[in-house]
Amino acid sequence: MSRRPDWVVQVLSPSIAAKDQMQKLAAYERAGVAEVWLVYPTDHVVIVYTLNAEGGYGKPAIHETTGTLAPGLFPDLLVDWGLIFQDSTARPSPPTT
Repeated sequence: MSRRPDWVVQVLSPSIAAKDQMQKLAAYERAGVAEVWLVYPTDHVVIVYTLNAEGGYGKPAIHETTGTLAPGLFPDLLVDWGLIFQDSTARPSPPTT
């Protein structure tokens, strides 16, 4: 029995971003991966694809990699972009209380 992940985070390198976005995204869709994040670290953007009821990815949501973002499948899991991109262009997230 083949298993598939429910959530994939793909960090794209500029040299192969087009291939990853086209070929791998299509493969994830065929496999039924519920949520895919394509992270563009040089642009500080993440594109989120969510599997719809018809089994395909609809229009993606686009987010800047600032603050936090939670996957739809795991709403209590916060990805803190300020901790991931610790450079002068990243804005750290405010502390939670």
